Amino acid sequence: MMKRGVVHIFKYPRNGVNDLGRGGRLCYEVDGSEPYPAHLVSLCDNVHSLETHNYNPDSGGFCMLGQLSALRRMRIAGIAPPDRSIFLYSFSRIGASLHDVEMLLIGGTMLNVRDIMERCPHLSRLVTFDVTSADLLSALHPYPYLMRPIPSLATLELDAVADPVTHQQVLSLLQHYPSLQTLTLYPCYDSRFLPFLHQHYPSLQLLIINTQTSMLVPPQPLQHKVNRHGLRSIYVQDENTLAYNIDDIHQCMITHCATLESATVIVGTLNEYPDPPPAIQLPQLCHLCFPLSEPHVCTDITWMVDTVSCTST
Repeated sequence: MMKRGVVHIFKYPRNGVNDLGRGGRLCYEVDGSEPYPAHLVSLCDNVHSLETHNYNPDSGGFCMLGQLSALRRMRIAGIAPPDRSIFLYSFSRIGASLHDVEMLLIGGTMLNVRDIMERCPHLSRLVTFDVTSADLLSALHPYPYLMRPIPSLATLELDAVADPVTHQQVLSLLQHYPSLQTLTLYPCYDSRFLPFLHQHYPSLQLLIINTQTSMLVPPQPLQHKVNRHGLRSIYVQDENTLAYNIDDIHQCMITHCATLESATVIVGTLNEYPDPPPAIQLPQLCHLCFPLSEPHVCTDITWMVDTVSCTST
């Protein structure tokens, strides 16, 4: 939904630009397989959002976007360059003003989170699909433990990561982005970091992890609540790999039992857990989702539902 005062104009099928008026903001859409329109630079004070389709690493037009001083949001989709330095050089020209970035670059050299954040120091939201490598932070710095935390990032979504995210990589993310409110990671085959969320993520409200390379059931976003601290929603999907430890999930939910409002737990080990964990008091829980593929599953998850006053399944 567009905010008031925003004029949304596409490069195609027409090139005309209406009078924006004083303080108007322009959302512009371009096809990266074609030459970038020359008049785009003349709108440098108004282009607030830019979507680039069919990004072409051989096109020189991407570099000129550095003149768009008002640019705050960018979505880029296309083919990743074989040499990441080419893309990162161009990206550094526009990164200083960006607050929101989405990337979908197929093939080519993988980037790491630090590559992007070093060039976009004011990012509050970063979403990547099939872009980031398993080396999520350290590639840009010879001594990762000396890297300073970046406080601005509130939403981090790393989808279809090249290699499954490990326990140590998640802890590294926790340490460097302490202000995160939303974290999405998949594929992720390791649940050992879950009991430590409260130590490193004091602001985290929504966590999504999945062992698959795609999200089959996207979780519903939570309603905005002012000054609400603590984890409010957890979405854990490990339907086939049996990679997650139910004790890690249980401990995480115990730690955040006073604030959890939504829980989706799709974990294969629930069917075979010999001794269910003790029941948890979840006074704020209003949404609970779990699989019902086997008749005895309900008896295995009583630790989640015994004391819930209002649930939906």
